[in-house]
Formats: sequence, C-alpha cells, structure tokens
Amino acid sequence: MRICRELLLRIGELTRAIDALRKEIALRVRPMAPALLAISGVGELVAARILVEAGGPGRFTSDAALARHAGCAPIEVSSGRTRRHRLSRLGNRKLNATLHVVVLTQARVHPPARAYLAKKRAEGKSNKEAFRCLKRHLVRAVFRALQEPQVVAVSP
Repeated sequence: MRICRELLLRIGELTRAIDALRKEIALRVRPMAPALLAISGVGELVAARILVEAGGPGRFTSDAALARHAGCAPIEVSSGRTRRHRLSRLGNRKLNATLHVVVLTQARVHPPARAYLAKKRAEGKSNKEAFRCLKRHLVRAVFRALQEPQVVAVSP
C-alpha cells in the first residue's frame, strides 16, 4: 500500500512538471511561429519539434530541400511501364514522424486534406501513396510557414 501511495505521489509530481514544461514551450513557440501554428494539426508541441528539427528559416533554400531533409521527398521506384514513387527512408526521422502525426490528424479532421486524399485515391493512388502526396503537400506549407518573419523569443 505504501509503495502505491509513493508511486501515485510521484506520478502527480511528474504530471505537474510536464504541465509546467508544456506551458513554457507554448509561451515560447507562439511568438516564434504563428504561421506554423496556423496549419491545421500543428499545436505548440508539434511546432516546437518542427522548429528544433528543421532549424532556422534560412536553413533550406526550397521546400524540396526541406522535404529531402525530412525524408519526405519521393524516390522513383519505377519498373518497365509502371511509374511509382516511395518515401525515402533517409533523412531526419524525428521530423518525418512529426509530419506524419500532422498528416494523420489532417486526414481525420481537416476537410481540405480529406478532399485532397479523396482526389488522389480517385486518381488511382493507393492509400499509402495518397498519404505520401499529402505529406509532401504539408512540407510545402511548413516551408512557407518557416519563411514567415519570426519574433525572436527572449529568455526571462
């Protein structure tokens, strides 16, 4: 019984610490990346991860360079008359995973993303290929958001 109480107290302490850190991250990210936060499915924690993994706004010269860095640039795997693409397994896996979470969120709740997926499926693409296209589309939006002027956060 004593062990259970101690574990519950520790869980409470950790939960409070996590909440405090989330609030601090939110306070620092909001002024730095308002355009990034305007993208559907991107919250403060996801925006912070994108900023950390992608670096500053001048790091990439084009959205294709960012897609290559994130491992979202399609690689052609054609054979004969069949033209196909797949996602790269290279690149920054943390950034790729973060973008994947945003794509899944958009596919579930964002009407334009749902319409885009439906259009790609109507073109004959598989579900996986449609999601690859949506992720590449998202990288373009993230690149544009990173190019917007950002306010530099000053530490208190």
